[in-house]
Amino acid sequence: MKQQPVIALDPALEEHVIPDRAQYEASGAWSNERFGSSVAEHCARNPDIEAVIDRKGRRRITFSQLDRLSNQFANWLVANAIDTGDVISVQLPNSLEATIIAVGANKAGVIINPMMTVYRAKELRHILTKTRAKAIFIPGVYRGFSHPKLLSQIQEELQHKLQVVQIDIPDDDADGPTDWIDSLQNCSDRPCTRNPSSSDVSVILFTSGTEAAPKAVMHTDQTLNSNYRSIWKAFEMGDNEVIWTPSPVGHSSGFNYGIRFALLHGAKVVLQDRWSPEEAAALVERERPTYTLAATIFLTDLLKISESQSVDMSSLRIFACGGAPIPAAVVNAASDQGINVLRLYGQTECMIATANFPSSPLQKRIDTDGGALEGYRIEIRDDDGNVLPANTEGELCVIGPGMSIGYYDSPKQTLTKFKHGWVRTADVAIMDSDGYVTIVGRKSEIIIRGGMNITPREVEEAIETIQGIAAVTIIGIPHERLGEYCCACIIPAAGAKPSLEQLCNELRKLGVATYKLPERLEIVDQFPTTASGKIQRHKLVEMFNQQQ
Repeated sequence: MKQQPVIALDPALEEHVIPDRAQYEASGAWSNERFGSSVAEHCARNPDIEAVIDRKGRRRITFSQLDRLSNQFANWLVANAIDTGDVISVQLPNSLEATIIAVGANKAGVIINPMMTVYRAKELRHILTKTRAKAIFIPGVYRGFSHPKLLSQIQEELQHKLQVVQIDIPDDDADGPTDWIDSLQNCSDRPCTRNPSSSDVSVILFTSGTEAAPKAVMHTDQTLNSNYRSIWKAFEMGDNEVIWTPSPVGHSSGFNYGIRFALLHGAKVVLQDRWSPEEAAALVERERPTYTLAATIFLTDLLKISESQSVDMSSLRIFACGGAPIPAAVVNAASDQGINVLRLYGQTECMIATANFPSSPLQKRIDTDGGALEGYRIEIRDDDGNVLPANTEGELCVIGPGMSIGYYDSPKQTLTKFKHGWVRTADVAIMDSDGYVTIVGRKSEIIIRGGMNITPREVEEAIETIQGIAAVTIIGIPHERLGEYCCACIIPAAGAKPSLEQLCNELRKLGVATYKLPERLEIVDQFPTTASGKIQRHKLVEMFNQQQ
């Protein structure tokens, strides 16, 4: 008898979240295809084609080798009583090891929860408690931080048993396999006997919202693979593609549109771990990637290197990016190098929903976030849910086969976000008469720093516990390279004189991840508010942005 998935959509919510299931299945938008099975099929057709490259090209494996290693890991999961529908969390850098786990978990029907290596105690406690993960895969000391030390503390606090698997990831300059990969040789390399369904939850991604606690977004192979296929077609991709992945694989951009996007289509994925513009330029020349999806700062850094030295970037046809406007000068400079910069829009809940295409007019690629992806519908609505005419600002709402199937164990949040299959994005947009969408603001207060989402309320709640702070508001200040950065606006307690250094030190002690720390501190006497007392963050942004 097939074990029932541990994590699934509450049947009572299905009509609200995925009312078009039958239509998606009948049209072929949703199929029985599993990610792990696709890797096995590519192995059967092209066993000797390279599949994964990491460590600056020093480690390279074929589809045949990846298929064998992922089979061994799938059987390791079975041997360790991690069942179909159980969750494993993976907090590893961009590496072959992370890729093996992604493929093997899918073959075993185990739900994978990618996590950023920069996550610390606060995020880990919430995520591991929410999912009741059976195991977590972590590096040892990575970028100067001891992950095993932190996990040993968290293990004692959890109400469930958590197996911690340490995978020591060597420096990029090292050669050969790791001890963990060697240990897989003790497991059978025959295909796992489990037969999970493509409609089962296979990936859980945590995303920040307006609330402090991240939400667990559930995706299936049906939803994810549908989105990857649509992007592949929209970007006019074909045989012999090489997917460059400098975006973290603990984040949706690297995990979904790097590892899974590449391997589902039988393409080679080139993983870059630590960001270095110089190494990126060398990688582009050496590995000849054709596509990447990354934050704008990766592109601007790469173009800056090309100004000072001769770099052959002619292979890189597509640089897809979202989350922040891209200056026209950057799009034009990339175009001079033969790179098509394709702005797009997506959320974890709906994946990529709009995109520019290689055939999109240059001005659309500069000014807009693209048109609806195949299978998606887009509407701009007012606060009452009425559809607005072209060129009118309103909330962007989307529906399509790449939508998630809701939030795990959060029916109220699911019903707020999903309405009869439509996702209310909480982003303010306009759609022109040609169907191209431009994001013009956010109804939520999320700060996007270098492609990473930061929830102000989460940081504020941590700061409010620090002695000497009477009140705090976190705002995002525009930044040319990062997009935005965090500024803490503080009303100090009587006699207190808080400093940025003191603030950040205290936040680190509270387990706040480094990328969420304020990079600027402003002392104020009071916050501007509306008549109802709501803080007007935009006025604080205007005030302090002018003082840079």
